[in-house]
Amino acid sequence: MDKNLINVYPPAMILWGGTGQAKVLWPIIEHFGCKVVAVFNDLPGAEPPLAGIPFYRGQEAFKTWIADKDRAALGFAIAIGNPHGRVRLRLQQWLIEEKLRPVTIAHPTAFIDPGAVIGEGAQIMAGA
Repeated sequence: MDKNLINVYPPAMILWGGTGQAKVLWPIIEHFGCKVVAVFNDLPGAEPPLAGIPFYRGQEAFKTWIADKDRAALGFAIAIGNPHGRVRLRLQQWLIEEKLRPVTIAHPTAFIDPGAVIGEGAQIMAGA
């Protein structure tokens, strides 16, 4: 991936996964001037993680929500932690097929070696 695409944000983003990872990503995204407009989660009983950000459950809710949105203006990040790698990959592929763009996120304090290869949609946290 071209390193110039790290922290390149569309006007708005959604997060898929509404637990601690969403709480960690939200301030990074807003630091770079992007607005999180919705959070989606598949877990039964999950509570909205971000005050003031609409929270939805499941793919059917997503399909209803996205129906009148400009997909070209939306990016996404998968906010699901370990050990759910296969779930993250499946969701990323599905959201790409839904015509949303994965955003590669790096916290401003992260150090990225010039020789590193960073995958699309990667998340590099504070101090890494």
